[in-house]
Amino acid sequence: MLLELLLEQQKPQLKKDLEKVIEQLLTSIADSKQLNPFELVLKLSAKKGQAIGQIFTPQKKLLYDFDAGEEISGLFEHQLGRLPEIAKKAVLAKVGHQTISAQVAQSLEHGGAILVRYDKNYQLEYFQQLEKKLKRIDIDHFFANIKI
Repeated sequence: MLLELLLEQQKPQLKKDLEKVIEQLLTSIADSKQLNPFELVLKLSAKKGQAIGQIFTPQKKLLYDFDAGEEISGLFEHQLGRLPEIAKKAVLAKVGHQTISAQVAQSLEHGGAILVRYDKNYQLEYFQQLEKKLKRIDIDHFFANIKI
């Protein structure tokens, strides 16, 4: 119970760090291709048990792909560094042999792909891909599906 409370307290910082990584990624790709980052779309999906990130243009042209599980694992490690040592040990014991990359891939397989783009106010917005439809979600919805 205490561990869950501690992890819940870390969620705002995790969201902030995740959005920073997404913004840096979109900006970097846009700059390298001389495009507007506010028009690009990041898609997080699972393929063959691996979490994949892809950046597309509005015309659905693939610009860049990467190991999204590895990126999110890096954020997790960064968050662990902020926890007290006893809490860090408890989290690692609970995670056990599972990898965060595998948990992210599993969440994407079961919950559907996540699309991230900027809205008209230049804020990141998140969508869950359900069959042919998109459902707007809060990123907490995605984190809730990662079982630790």
